[in-house]
Amino acid sequence: MPDLVFYTAPPDVKEVELVSDEVTTMCPKTGNPDFYTVRVRYSPRERILCTKALKEWFTEQRTAGHSCEGFAQAVYRLLREPLDPIWLHVEVTQKPRGGIAITAQCRGLGSTNPYEKEGDDAA
Repeated sequence: MPDLVFYTAPPDVKEVELVSDEVTTMCPKTGNPDFYTVRVRYSPRERILCTKALKEWFTEQRTAGHSCEGFAQAVYRLLREPLDPIWLHVEVTQKPRGGIAITAQCRGLGSTNPYEKEGDDAA
């Protein structure tokens, strides 16, 4: 896991969106590369993410075996606790293979939200 780097969130920034269409992992079944567009949206509570660390983590995933759905969950879980946003939405779209495109989404409230039930995790 990368060392994520954070900065203090400017008080007037209410939503941040990060998009990368240069993400690749390996299909866990075939070993063929899958190409993704990853969109991360969040409402910062106290900090914002340095994108360099996220890009480095994406690079590390090139040889990892992920389904589209599993990769969306991996990104969500990577960011949710250390970023501690008010809310977080991760969307991963796999470029079509065999004529089928897949989009998977994970969304939820920040890890310190007192109204979220124990064990209630986006998948």
